[in-house]
Amino acid sequence: MFVSSDGGESWQVTAPQLTQSNIFALAASDQYILAGTSEGLYISKDGAVTWNQVTELPENSTPLSIAIQDELIVAGTTTGVFITSDRGETWSLSNNGLASVFTGSIYISPYGIFAGTVSGVYRSTNQGEHWTRVSTGLPASFVGVLTGSGDTIYAGTNTTGLYRS
Repeated sequence: MFVSSDGGESWQVTAPQLTQSNIFALAASDQYILAGTSEGLYISKDGAVTWNQVTELPENSTPLSIAIQDELIVAGTTTGVFITSDRGETWSLSNNGLASVFTGSIYISPYGIFAGTVSGVYRSTNQGEHWTRVSTGLPASFVGVLTGSGDTIYAGTNTTGLYRS
């Protein structure tokens, strides 16, 4: 993993322990940076100087997406959705209502947390306690990318293209 502190003009290795890892997801806020890698989920709370592995995730769980909003961090993994509301100190598995736990994308909006899975898009309006399928109009396809702006949410699938809500 590399970091630039001059607007992308130059880059330095920031996590030597992760140079042999595949990086699948990155997310940053003013307080911390998270990296989803083939070796697990890592968090830095000092501007990418030091990195600690999140040990609450199972060894076979690969983080594929990460979203941050204030103290809420949500990670979509190959074994489901993991959530923390205390800046990464403690994590809990949140798969209640998901038909498929393989979660390739996460998006946090004013309307809730959205998870893109192999079986479509799911939304939680209660911080991940329960998920409801919200895939009307989407084909049965893996949703690997979610993002949004205002009232519109976009879903990118692996075989059928781009959709908007």
